[in-house]
Amino acid sequence: MIRIHVTNTSFRAFPIELRANCIIPELSPDSLPLTPAEVIKSAPHNLMSGKDIVTCSEVFILFALYCVRRTTNGEITPLEIKSSDVLMYYYGAKGDAPIRLRIDGDGEFVDHWPNGFFDERVPLLFD
Repeated sequence: MIRIHVTNTSFRAFPIELRANCIIPELSPDSLPLTPAEVIKSAPHNLMSGKDIVTCSEVFILFALYCVRRTTNGEITPLEIKSSDVLMYYYGAKGDAPIRLRIDGDGEFVDHWPNGFFDERVPLLFD
């Protein structure tokens, strides 16, 4: 099972026990920020590590959804994962209970994404 914990606020929103033994895919082992291309390159390894993943990287989340969609469609994918293999939780402000976000076989969210994580990018892409 792949567990992805996501926030669009801050890593401080995650409980301490999750931060202690997890992977933050947008940071290098030296805690330096990675480019989106570097995040994608290491994503298959990170997803199959068996560790919880703590992220606020849109590109990492989109990569996981892409792999689910291609697996469902029987297409070649960097990593074969089914929607049932992924547990995704959204963390809002510190102290808020996490919200489970289900993914369907098309690599789409079944549940509404709280607080518009992906909505903010629309004006940047189409304005």
